[in-house]
This record gives sequence, structure tokens and C-alpha cells, in this order.
Amino acid sequence: MVKKSAGNVKIVLLSTIVGVVLSIVGVGAGLYFTGFLNGKMHLFSGGNQLGPPIYLDITPAFVVNATDSAQERFMQVAVTVMARNQAAIDAVNANIFAVKNDVREVISGQTYAEMIRSVGIERLRGDAEAAVKKCITERHLPVIDALYFTSFVIQ
Repeated sequence: MVKKSAGNVKIVLLSTIVGVVLSIVGVGAGLYFTGFLNGKMHLFSGGNQLGPPIYLDITPAFVVNATDSAQERFMQVAVTVMARNQAAIDAVNANIFAVKNDVREVISGQTYAEMIRSVGIERLRGDAEAAVKKCITERHLPVIDALYFTSFVIQ
């Protein structure tokens, strides 16, 4: 039987108490900085307040060539952006021509082989979303939360 000294027990007890206190402080800080404690939860993608989604269709749909060595192919992509505050939607509307240009640049020049796979389409969607966010961020305006392909046809 091993006897524990009173000093070792105090160190273990003190370490446990410090760990519990630090955990409580960490949880409290997390709740505070996410806005949970004051009722104003924030999304960190653009700093937009959590609210109902607002959608904006970018029309008309983009029609571009899809590179294929065997034959001429075309891609038609309908794009919708989503934000949780009207200011971000207004920023896209105010800069719609620059946004369309940047999205068209990303979509153009894609190969047919890449676009018939869901991985390629998802990569393209992410690249298009990043292009729109960059376009709006460069103008120091509120950014969108997401970009969706609402229709994607390749033939």
C-alpha cells in the first residue's frame, strides 16, 4: 500500500480546480464572442447578423463554351446569391456588372471532363463564390454568405 502525502493531494486538487475554472471561463468567452449571451448571434462569413436568407438571382443565366476535343459543347449556369442582410444584396446589385464579369471569367474555359463530375461542379461553385466575395470586398461593402448554382446544364 502506497501512502499519498498531503502535498501531492493538494497539488492534484488545486490542478483540478484550476482546470474547471479555466473550462468555465473558456465556455463563457465562447458564448460571449459568438453573441449567444446577448441574443445577437453573428455569422463569421462576412460578419452578417443571423437573419432570414435573402436571395438574388443573377440573370440571365451564363452560357459559355465548355472545352472538349471531340465536339463543341456549351454550359448554361443559373446563379443565385444568398445573404442574411439587405446591405450585402444591395452591394451585389450596385456592382452587378463587375460581379457578372468575375463569375463569367471563372465559369469560362472549363473542360467538359471536369464539369461532368460533381467534384468539378462544386469546385467551380466555390471559385465563383470566392470571386463574388472578392469583387464586393475590394469595394469595402458587405459580402454575401453563399452562391448557388440553381441550374447547371452542359451539352
